[in-house]
Amino acid sequence: MEKGISRAVGLGVFAVAMAYLESAVVIYLRRLYYPEGFSFPMKLADPFVAAVEVGRELATIIMLGALGFLSERTHARRFLAFLFVFGIWDMFYYLWLKVFLGWPSGWLDWDVLFLFPVPWFAPWITPTLVALVLSFVSGTLLLMARNGREIRIGLPEIALGVLGSLACLFSFTFDGFRLALRGVDAIRAFVPVRFLWEAYLPGLTLITVAGGIVVERNRGSGV
Repeated sequence: MEKGISRAVGLGVFAVAMAYLESAVVIYLRRLYYPEGFSFPMKLADPFVAAVEVGRELATIIMLGALGFLSERTHARRFLAFLFVFGIWDMFYYLWLKVFLGWPSGWLDWDVLFLFPVPWFAPWITPTLVALVLSFVSGTLLLMARNGREIRIGLPEIALGVLGSLACLFSFTFDGFRLALRGVDAIRAFVPVRFLWEAYLPGLTLITVAGGIVVERNRGSGV
């Protein structure tokens, strides 16, 4: 148990530090492009800077995935470790922005979540809630596996988790894909008005239910 807690603490510390690094880069970018404070419509960077930024985002995900791979011995637990680190990283990213920039100022402030393959637009609280569920469920399962027994994940919860994830991704990327078809000028002029809560909320619910089923399945099996 102590070893499992120590490992979880280590992963969490890395995620918090990584979130600080991520927020620092965003703070620099906002000072350059949004000295008056972040708002829509977006101020697009030149193509070179934009390409580097997309690469930085992908590199961040690769680093979090590599940490999960190195911290565990089986594929399932490596994936859980990645989800745990990803969730902590995402939540503390916004916490650091709040500390240094005083942003977000409201629960429904819109943000640009990612830029690949199209810009992702959503209120910042929506990915944070997903991250909260992912980190709690994955962290609980990793602690359950402290005795070396493999985590049991069934097809029903996998299907629910995938469907929920796709629904959330759809809500995040809907505007981005729609704007991409209309060109750069449409992205430059975009001001978000309405979020697809009708896709996001069922998706978040499915992810939560899937996580609860997995936790209950393994708790009941005595893991």
